[in-house]
Amino acid sequence: MDRIEYRKLIHEEHDAAWQEGQTLVALTAAACLLALVIALNNILDVPTELLTVDLVLSICILGGLATSYPVVTRRRSESAISHPGLWIAAIVMVTMAIIVLHAIRLSGSFP
Repeated sequence: MDRIEYRKLIHEEHDAAWQEGQTLVALTAAACLLALVIALNNILDVPTELLTVDLVLSICILGGLATSYPVVTRRRSESAISHPGLWIAAIVMVTMAIIVLHAIRLSGSFP
């Protein structure tokens, strides 16, 4: 058995967990982006011009979080920062912060 086959045998279980975590983080980012669009458009009635600009910015922020997870966990370390639950919590918290900031900004514009 050569080195490559030996590594595959040792890291097979860890690779599957890493890929499942990556999938969960990506799906959470997509679900939060959908929830953000629904909340801003239907609940808060954000004007279309502002909604377009804010959604592009939100896509960049959430996409950055979702794509940085594999970069951080590629080392395959057991550190806490590589746990997908922390990344999912960060994505949800950023989404909630964007919604709250829009609600505060819109409530301040009414007399």
